[in-house]
Amino acid sequence: MDKKTAGYRAFATRIVTRGAFTAEQTHLRVRHTVERALLVTVVAVAFFLFAHH
Repeated sequence: MDKKTAGYRAFATRIVTRGAFTAEQTHLRVRHTVERALLVTVVAVAFFLFAHH
């Protein structure tokens, strides 16, 4: 019973650790995507205004 509990605990710890790591990676990827989208939008707006003048 003790060995099984320890196994479950190790398994849960691994899942939580991997989950936290994945969440961090996802957050970084989302932030990178948002920054790129903002940059593209700014460039597009600037180009649009420049083209119309």
